[in-house]
Amino acid sequence: MVKSGESYCLDHQRKQNRDYSKTRGLSPYNNRAWMVYRVWYLKRHRLCVECRKEGKTVVATEVDHIIPLSKGGDFWSEDNHQSLCKPHHSSKTAKEGSFGK
Repeated sequence: MVKSGESYCLDHQRKQNRDYSKTRGLSPYNNRAWMVYRVWYLKRHRLCVECRKEGKTVVATEVDHIIPLSKGGDFWSEDNHQSLCKPHHSSKTAKEGSFGK
């Protein structure tokens, strides 16, 4: 379903954003489809999975790709996402050496 004033439904907007990003070299995170998905995902998965393993209750602020995109992870697969707090996400990203990729 396309909302008033929009050109694409959410699924087709994702495809449009992917295609546009490939041709322009833009980050796939800087688009409406990802921003909407990110809010939706964090509402469903509110706590940092790593903090929970440590016995802490910390609200997640980041949607992390479990398998990094640089290693073939699927950008849109919910099975490849996990909620992390900023410190855990930064630590994981640094260890993977994939910051900004």
